[in-house]
Formats: sequence, C-alpha cells, structure tokens
Amino acid sequence: MKYFTPLKNYDFADFENVSKQLKWNNPEEFRCTGRGLEWDGPQSNDRNVRVELIKPMPVGWSWRTVSWVSVGVTVQTDAPISFYSKSRQATLSTLHIRYSCDASNWTEWREVVPSKDPERDVSLHVIGTKIDVPRDQFDLYQSFLSEYQRLDVDWPSDEEAAVKWILSSKDHQFFSKYAPFVGYIQFAIETALPGSTPIRAIDLKFVYQAGGLHVKPKDKSMYEGRNGPWRFIAQPFAQETTAMLKAE
Repeated sequence: MKYFTPLKNYDFADFENVSKQLKWNNPEEFRCTGRGLEWDGPQSNDRNVRVELIKPMPVGWSWRTVSWVSVGVTVQTDAPISFYSKSRQATLSTLHIRYSCDASNWTEWREVVPSKDPERDVSLHVIGTKIDVPRDQFDLYQSFLSEYQRLDVDWPSDEEAAVKWILSSKDHQFFSKYAPFVGYIQFAIETALPGSTPIRAIDLKFVYQAGGLHVKPKDKSMYEGRNGPWRFIAQPFAQETTAMLKAE
C-alpha cells in the first residue's frame, strides 16, 4: 500500500487557524498580518525565526504502521532564503524533523541535509527528505508483532491492538526507549527573515508505504472506521492530544 497525502497548507494570513497548529519564537515581534508572518522593520535587516509544528501530523493507517516517510516542505515567501547554500543573495535556512510512535515520546530533532542539486531544483524554498527508523528497533518491534500475531486474537494484523498488547504484556515503557515506526511527525524551520518580508504560507506533503502479509479480521465489521491515519496515543496524554488532532 502506498499513499500520497493531500497537500497540507499552513496559511499565516489565517491567524486563528494557523496559531493552533504552528508556533514561533518572539510572537510579540513576529506577527501574523493579512500578508503572512512578518516583523515590522527595514528589509536590510533580518531577524532569526523558528516556526514549529505543534499539532502532531499522523501518518500510516490506524491498523498498519510505516517504517519510512518521505517529507516535502515548501516555504512561500519572497525572502531570499535557501535550504541549499548561503550566499550574499540567499540566507541559509534549515529544516528539522522528529517523529513519534505514540504522540508523547519523540525522537531528537534531526537537521535535514538537502539531497537535491540546487542548480536543478526549481525553487530553493523547497526541501525534501526521507525518515527511516533504525533497523534494530524495527526488528525488535517486528519480533513482538510476530508473537502477537500467533495469539488467538480477532485481527492479527491490527497493529493498534498489538501495540496495546506490547505495552501491557511486554514493556510498558517500550516507546520511551524505542521508536520502531513512524506514527506522527513534527517539523521546524529556522531562517533569518528580512523586515517587512512575510512568510505567506508553509506547504507540507508526505508519501509513505506499507507492505507485507495481511491477515483479515474474523469479523469484517472491524474494518469500519479504520481507514484513517495512525491514531494510538500514549496515556495520560490521550484525551488532550486526541482533541488537538481533531481540531481544525
């Protein structure tokens, strides 16, 4: 199964909506106007800004996890920024990524090293990367998953149920020590923004894939409501995080 997510657009002109999903440093200086996120000053000066996703972005399927995700980020701005090089014409910007299995325990932030050739790229405001989970952690999770699938359960391929079994029967601190699949993603962008030169929007898109054998549930009605993305959330944050994920 391969899935291309619809483009997610974070429009800084819509402060009420974007402020629920993104945060940035020095909000008393960097403000959302009708033009976007900007600070009031001359274009000859710049200020360092970090924009971070606070609403976790779920990936995969509610019953099937993924071990890799390709991420594409586009910054809509007229500011002379680049993810690829630093020069007199462009300010070097950085993209940071982290992921979680349970929307509570997160990996460390990782700075993305651009993989594209800037001379061939249509826009220096665009950057892509691929998240791969550590192989040893993936193998450990798969060994638990295989053990769960040998049990007499209603749906052996339901990884949400398997995760609950791992935490209750194997190691209740499992996800505080390991990150064997990508369930949720957060990103952060850092750049030097010239005065009166807004970031209009940030666009985000994902591609991910899952393979392997699938064992059907004993009752096909168990498929109902399970086509959405990964939804398992660690306690005691489940209620608060679920509300955040459902909020528009």
